[in-house]
Amino acid sequence: MDNWSTYELGTVVDFASGSSFPTKYQNSLNEKFDFYKVSDMNDIRNQKYMETATNTVSEDIVKKLNCKVHPENTIILPKVGAALMTNKRRILTKPSVFDNNIMGLMAKKGLNNQYLFYFLQIIDLRKYAQIGAVPSINKSILSAIPIEVPNRYNEQQKIAEVLSSIDELIEKTEQIITQTEKVKKGLHQHLLRRGIGHKRFQSTSIGEIPTEWELVRLGDLFNNASIKKSSHLQVLTVTQNQGVIPRDDFNMNIKYNKNSLDTYKKVQKGNFIISLRSFQGGLEMSNYEGIVSPAYTVLEKKADIDEEFFKHFFKSFWFIEQLKSSTIGIRDGKQIAFNDFKLIKVGLPSLKEQVEIAKRLKTVEQKIRLENNKKEKLYSMKQGLMQQLFTGKIRVPVDDEEVMTT
Repeated sequence: MDNWSTYELGTVVDFASGSSFPTKYQNSLNEKFDFYKVSDMNDIRNQKYMETATNTVSEDIVKKLNCKVHPENTIILPKVGAALMTNKRRILTKPSVFDNNIMGLMAKKGLNNQYLFYFLQIIDLRKYAQIGAVPSINKSILSAIPIEVPNRYNEQQKIAEVLSSIDELIEKTEQIITQTEKVKKGLHQHLLRRGIGHKRFQSTSIGEIPTEWELVRLGDLFNNASIKKSSHLQVLTVTQNQGVIPRDDFNMNIKYNKNSLDTYKKVQKGNFIISLRSFQGGLEMSNYEGIVSPAYTVLEKKADIDEEFFKHFFKSFWFIEQLKSSTIGIRDGKQIAFNDFKLIKVGLPSLKEQVEIAKRLKTVEQKIRLENNKKEKLYSMKQGLMQQLFTGKIRVPVDDEEVMTT
């Protein structure tokens, strides 16, 4: 590539080691220096730049522990343990200290530090880790990694600016998602407990509900469906993150005896399923026709109700708490009995109000889904651009400038 050079990383980067951090000096706040641990890199506020720490230390403690204070713009990454496999990279925003499970890197003169930060994102450290009881990397391993660098400093800077602009879009999108999630939570709490436009409320055994609502048991609304001998239908899997999906679409190899499929329960579109983890994440509604393991409880409606309303209701915080209180002592692997489920009391709006509540909640969910799709596309765009930009396959226009020297 014209005007590009290849170096070993160790020739263009200064490495920095962390410091030990005895427990008795931890958990202090509002001291002079942030003291970062690997866990701080997981904080949602520390996406690219380290903005907040769970520990701080005074200048006296820094001297007592013989810690090194690392300058602003130091790039940090986990160097040991499972955290190494997450490939996280962060940048210090002020002089700070970090522990000895973290490694620091700073670009030498002639190498743009932001360029280095983004270059490190395309390096999968899992490929370089020393695999043992605890995976790890060290300075020697990183030093030997080749890095291709534009000789012109302003070309490095331009590449970093392009990628930084995408990061800003991703961050703004994440902020929209976070805010919309808060709106959704507020709507859940209000609409599913107090409805739309009600002025009068009645006291019941489950708390206040609108006077126009009816207090019913779930057994009045749902049957325990147990239709079998439907082995010609697709096998479904119940998940917390993806809901009810065809087992063939699930990215895990779940073994089952095909000779036992006649014992599986039939599921129709709009049915709800009580899974082994429903006491954690609520019930799942199926958008598919198929069959599920007989270990699951399949619910079919027997009253004139809106499935979309109950899709939201069965995921609400209030309902999950009710489910927990009805299944005291339950643990993973133990089923929630229909006999317990059917006794739970709920406030039931009119069918018309159920439909309107579901419509409003669906609108918010669609907004979250669209923003998540946007974020995924931005991530994909960024990954593709990094591969192109750091190999010179895509060049950014720059003015002539003094070349890099090392």
